[in-house]
Amino acid sequence: MGSMREDFDGIFQHMQQYKIIVCKTCAFAVVPQQIDRHLREHHPQVDKQKRSRIAAAGTALETVAHNEGDVIYPEASEEPVEGLEVYDDGVRCMGQQDGKLCAYVCRTAFGMQKHCRLKHGWVNERGRGGNMRKKGKQALNRMWEERQMCQRFFEYRQWQRYFAVSQGKSIQIHGQVDEEGEETTNAEAGLREVLRESRAKVKEAQQRQTVDSSFKRYVADPWLEFTGWHRHLKGFQWDDLLRLAERTDRERLQEQNKGGKRVARVREEDEGEAELTIACRGTGSVIRKAFEACRPGTTGRAILEYVNRKEAGGDQSTKAFDGSRKPRSIKKYTEVWLKILRYIWRTAAKENRPKYRLTERQRQCLSELHVAAREEGVGEDEGEGKERNGRRERREATESACLRFWLAMFDHELQDDEFESGIMSGLAVSGMSQGGGRKWKTALLYTPDLSGIVTVLRALVVYSARERRRDEIEENILQGSKREEAERVAPT
Repeated sequence: MGSMREDFDGIFQHMQQYKIIVCKTCAFAVVPQQIDRHLREHHPQVDKQKRSRIAAAGTALETVAHNEGDVIYPEASEEPVEGLEVYDDGVRCMGQQDGKLCAYVCRTAFGMQKHCRLKHGWVNERGRGGNMRKKGKQALNRMWEERQMCQRFFEYRQWQRYFAVSQGKSIQIHGQVDEEGEETTNAEAGLREVLRESRAKVKEAQQRQTVDSSFKRYVADPWLEFTGWHRHLKGFQWDDLLRLAERTDRERLQEQNKGGKRVARVREEDEGEAELTIACRGTGSVIRKAFEACRPGTTGRAILEYVNRKEAGGDQSTKAFDGSRKPRSIKKYTEVWLKILRYIWRTAAKENRPKYRLTERQRQCLSELHVAAREEGVGEDEGEGKERNGRRERREATESACLRFWLAMFDHELQDDEFESGIMSGLAVSGMSQGGGRKWKTALLYTPDLSGIVTVLRALVVYSARERRRDEIEENILQGSKREEAERVAPT
């Protein structure tokens, strides 16, 4: 049995100059407080006793950052940090902040534009619309540089930050010929070699973290074979799939700041994530209203018995569906639905994703939900949200879009592969345990998720029918019918 420090050094490297701890195998830095969790999730071969020793050795280090603000980042003129992946698609801000060159780096033009608008007051002189041919001849007023070499220390979202690194010396030295027959300098060749080595290390680490279709083949697991989750998610990184369903930064802040106070805007929040937060809020509101509509005395018993049937087209149930639920139960049910929403929202436009398929109706409803969430968000950003009526109308439009989206998602005929349904694909991701160690939820632990799907869906069907009936009644009244007559002819 080795010492605590020997066990630690076997897996991690302490870079004192940056105050970070880097996993040699995974090629990224680990937050000191998460060493034990990192070992559980990425190095399951390490036993519990050894994990404890390694975690204790890491947290006991003096020159290590325990807060994100204490991390020391290298200057842009320095060489790439050895052992970390190097990206060649960085976008570097050239604006000034406190009299110094801004150090912000990201990897998308959209993210950089948003940063420059918020931090430096940048305005796109081209604007939207107009004569695109004429605008194409107009010089771009960019305040950033593209194709910059960059790295990042942490994968942990709250500590993620890209930083620029040197692209090598520009002195022209007689070099060597690359694969395409073009002469390169020694510096360029060396840099390419660093890129190849770093990417090879990362790829090797990623191969050990992907979902394997033969996972648990040495352990009898009839439940996993029955669900087929491992086959559907084969080849995708475990942690990446979990991140697709996790809460947005703004959702986390809203959860922490409950009490009626307005939550401050999340720094550098992606526009798509901001819209997703609004869509999640709309879905939660619709689910609460749906349960309220299913309470005894609000909706007729015949309807509640009908929706509570165990089988479509089967005998009428003698037990009525009861929407009376404790707020805690509704919150748990809602979270299952929000995981699926986040997963579909973040993957629908991607090519490299689990192979589910959206029908034309589903794509249309998702697009409408994007538009409704964007308009509600724009109203808040521009201050129009202070107008009570306008704010309520935008919120109701988002909720209606949410309801249509969910009903469309469940209107999906299952054929040869049930995972063509986005709901079934999302439920597969929901079956992945977040407790570490790449484990799947057991049938016992997964039952509450299924219960949340079935119970909420029944409530949404009743709520949708009530909303359609209400709209029909209002339409008949506008056409001159009396309320009694309008209520009589409206469908139930």
